[in-house]
Amino acid sequence: MAGGYPTFREGMGLRDFKAREMQKMSDAAKRFDNMKVAAPMYLRNTPAGVRLGIRTARKIGAAAGGGGTVAPFVLTGMSKDHVLAEPLGGGDEIKIAKPYKLRQNPFHGQTLDGKDYVYFNSTQRRVSLAGTDVGETQVVIPAYRIPPRDDRGDLIWAVEAVTVMDYGLGGLNPPLVPEELDWLDINVDGRAWAQESTG
Repeated sequence: MAGGYPTFREGMGLRDFKAREMQKMSDAAKRFDNMKVAAPMYLRNTPAGVRLGIRTARKIGAAAGGGGTVAPFVLTGMSKDHVLAEPLGGGDEIKIAKPYKLRQNPFHGQTLDGKDYVYFNSTQRRVSLAGTDVGETQVVIPAYRIPPRDDRGDLIWAVEAVTVMDYGLGGLNPPLVPEELDWLDINVDGRAWAQESTG
């Protein structure tokens, strides 16, 4: 028995197993039959057998009479306040708004809560006590994986929700016109700013 369960071999029938082995198989089948999975995974009994899969898009908020579609995308590029991505199953590249705290334009060149924010790029910044050089360099972790630097871009999940990107903030010169994006990254990977390692 492998792993405590009977091993089936070609030519074997049910008579080849002891009562205790049959009970273990029955118990395992009952546990599998009662198995539950969390969204976006699904488990469905079909005439061909049990099917375990992942939903590529899901409507949320239906009980409240609203909500948008949540879908997986593969990262293909990055900008200051949005990422570029393609639907997981294939399709056209689109812009997806970053979570607000991960955007550059609302913070670059600003003094907020006694701290100065200066961005080197979309994933690295310097946060200092206002008017001083005392501070730290921060990076976004976990880092975004994006081709061509990486073999494949990260999988992200986004919700269909109109997001106004106000590019005119953050001391940009010249200010850009606000843009509406249809998708917003819901940050299931928990990306956040953290002090850059010096070691």
